[in-house]
Amino acid sequence: RCQSPALGRPRHRARPAGRPACSVAAPGLARTETQMAATLSAALHYVLYEKVHFVLEAAMGALLAYVLFLKKPSAPRRERPLTKAEQQELVDEWRPQPLQQPLDAMQQLDDASLCEVESVGAGGETIVVRGATLFNMASMNALGMQRDAHVAERCEAALRKYGCGSCGPRGFYGTIDVHLELERHLAEFVGTEAAILYPSAFAAVASGIPTFAKRGDVLFCDAAAHNAVQVGNKLSRSNVHYFRHNDMAHLEELVAAHRVPPHRRRFIVVEGLYVNTGDVAPLQRVLAIAKRNYCYTVLDESHSMGVLGATGRGACEHHGVDPHDVDVLLGNLGNALGSLAGYCCGSKVVVNHQRLNGSGYVFSASLPPYLAVAASTALACLRD
Repeated sequence: RCQSPALGRPRHRARPAGRPACSVAAPGLARTETQMAATLSAALHYVLYEKVHFVLEAAMGALLAYVLFLKKPSAPRRERPLTKAEQQELVDEWRPQPLQQPLDAMQQLDDASLCEVESVGAGGETIVVRGATLFNMASMNALGMQRDAHVAERCEAALRKYGCGSCGPRGFYGTIDVHLELERHLAEFVGTEAAILYPSAFAAVASGIPTFAKRGDVLFCDAAAHNAVQVGNKLSRSNVHYFRHNDMAHLEELVAAHRVPPHRRRFIVVEGLYVNTGDVAPLQRVLAIAKRNYCYTVLDESHSMGVLGATGRGACEHHGVDPHDVDVLLGNLGNALGSLAGYCCGSKVVVNHQRLNGSGYVFSASLPPYLAVAASTALACLRD
């Protein structure tokens, strides 16, 4: 059976003997096979993807409904309650963790190791311990103000006038005229615009540093700094980097390696006279590094006040440095001046900022008035 291209109908005629069948229908068969393959592929795709996908979604939905609405939480397993004897046995076996690691032989103190001072000599250079008069080589009383007759006389008069304590913080009925007088004397003696008085020397340092340095700032501190400085560094939550003691090359390396964005600050913290080593800081080189690298400077004069300098004005006088070049100047009145307090000297902006933001100043009872008089009298002795 053959189909003529000129006619629309097939034409039947007898095929002669020995003549092969007509091959015109071969292309039509190929197209039919292609269509069947495409249909089969589409069917498989529908079954494998559409149907299976639907079945999986239905199964997940059923499982979710079962978990949310049908499944009941299993009842907790009830254990047999402990008897009184068993409870007491557990209590006897329990051992709490120690609050502190055991001390070694070098760290332990006994009664024989304690130095209990019974009296102090007239000049403060001798003490009596267990009935024996000893020469005191450990005292911070460098100027003998502890037993100065004039200081003692002024303190006695202040004690009779104001009483013993102030019984209030500086911002709440704790400011007495002798406090303001001492702050004026400190600013004049050190050579700065203003000064602020803390009731504790430790608080002046440990609170003064975090009053200015905050999270995100960078502190470069001498490795030999005493404990109050280290505590202040931690409380500031700044990024603290300790340089080797009095190693200015190491300080410059750290300053060059730790840059900060414009809204952050960098501080260099040193002591005028290091209590842990007994030597002084190269203050002029420290200030030069700070100026070149736009760093603020914090100088702790706790042990240099009344000791260094021709007139006892501290490290700035000893090195011939203008106190205005130091941004934050901290100190202690309980060493060479024989009283009890801490202070911070600087610009009026630096001082006034602490009156509302210095935790050791705001939340502590102010210095007893007679101790403020003792410090003012000692400063007058140095000045005169």
